[in-house]
Amino acid sequence: ICESEFCVCRHNNTKDTDSIGDIITCAYNTRVLKQDFDLPNTVYALTLSRNNLSSITSSNLLKSSSLAELYLNQNRITEVTSNVLHLPNLKRLDLSNNELKYVDKDAFQYIKNLEYLNLANNWFTSFEMISFHYLGNLVEIVLDDNELGGSLEENNLFDRSGYGLTHKIKSLSISGINLKSVQENFFVDVYDLKKLDISNNHIAELFELPFTLEYLDLSGNPITEISGEDFAD
Repeated sequence: ICESEFCVCRHNNTKDTDSIGDIITCAYNTRVLKQDFDLPNTVYALTLSRNNLSSITSSNLLKSSSLAELYLNQNRITEVTSNVLHLPNLKRLDLSNNELKYVDKDAFQYIKNLEYLNLANNWFTSFEMISFHYLGNLVEIVLDDNELGGSLEENNLFDRSGYGLTHKIKSLSISGINLKSVQENFFVDVYDLKKLDISNNHIAELFELPFTLEYLDLSGNPITEISGEDFAD
């Protein structure tokens, strides 16, 4: 793959031993997944952004025991099906700025060690089209700029019998999702949330906040009154 005309490889040799390895960038090739390139066993990060991809197909590029970061943002991907991501040590997955409407309930089955997931700026309208049950190690998720507000007003994102986002999440971003209100006790089972971005929505009244929060962004909401009691904990 490093000898192809579409890909550039460089070795990342930083002081951070967890991120040492090959960084591969492949762009402007709509058939990149069909070339069936093999990844070197020292690969750390793979960027497949801006390839005008409309789907994620089974490929050797998506089968690696060493790949830790995968960037598929800024394509035209409409869905993620099952059995295409075989990346047991993947930590970061960026699928932002696509046309995603649907993620198969088993799509994340073989990336259970994922810690960061970015699904911002897609076409999701309901959490029924996304399932997080396999992602028990997820620490940060970005869901900005999807029409998910109505879905969240009716269901709890952290309900294990429902959408199944792990209670261990530390950073949640749901900016610009057309959210009008937050359910009572919405965060009651989330015991370690440090960062919450809920900006640019239509929330008029402040909701019960997790006592573990260290960063909160409420900007761009029509909240007219905040009292000291709201932050008493």
